Amino acid sequence: QINPTATSYDGGLRISRSATEPGNSQIQLGCSRTSNTGLIEGQWSIFTPSNTAISNSYRFVIAVTSQAGENNRGLQISADGNTLTFNGNGLFDVGTDQTIIGIIIIGKFLQVIPTIDGTINEGIRISRNQTNQWSNIQFGGDPNSNSRMIDNQWMIGILGNNAQNPLRFTIVKAGQEDQIDRGFQISTDGNTLTFNGQVIAGTCATYGSVNYSQDNSILWDVNSTETKDSFYSNGVIVFWRSNALQFDQFLYDQ
Repeated sequence: QINPTATSYDGGLRISRSATEPGNSQIQLGCSRTSNTGLIEGQWSIFTPSNTAISNSYRFVIAVTSQAGENNRGLQISADGNTLTFNGNGLFDVGTDQTIIGIIIIGKFLQVIPTIDGTINEGIRISRNQTNQWSNIQFGGDPNSNSRMIDNQWMIGILGNNAQNPLRFTIVKAGQEDQIDRGFQISTDGNTLTFNGQVIAGTCATYGSVNYSQDNSILWDVNSTETKDSFYSNGVIVFWRSNALQFDQFLYDQ
């Protein structure tokens, strides 16, 4: 037991650095009762590596003693006191802005509660890839992989500049995103909506989103005299083969 009475870095236990290997300083927990060197199973180290350590010199480290020489094991604080890692992975520092370089896997749930408003940053922002301009979210992906696709995976986002229909907003089954006739797509200017290659609204719309029985589409265009079995609408009247549809007033009143 130590009962400190001083107040200038001498109010407890002080361990200097090693003279034979400059910089080493440590406490061993759970070591052998009969030896003052070496290690045994279940032994832990609290230490700051020497200045000759390859990649973690002067860090503060807590690790299993048998793993103490590995840079990617244990809990470590960088020599400047600014970075905390566990088994080589960076940890979030709550309350400060951070740039995470690498892959973060969240095992339970992610919730975003925006605190800034008015500058298009009230939520999640995904920038474009600097090379191919892709930007998307994958749904139903492989939990054991951070790339590629599996059956029944879906994608929502912006296609890259190397796609057949570049920079469009798209909802599509993964694997079909580079097919111009698949998925739900909005043109880059925001004026045209297509589904599986058919324009269903906006500029050059030819097919409606409403289907008549036996694949007879309602075509949203001017009245047509074509002979195929389809309905047409000019936006006010629905026609069938150039004839406006009429309703029996008597039946209507019933």
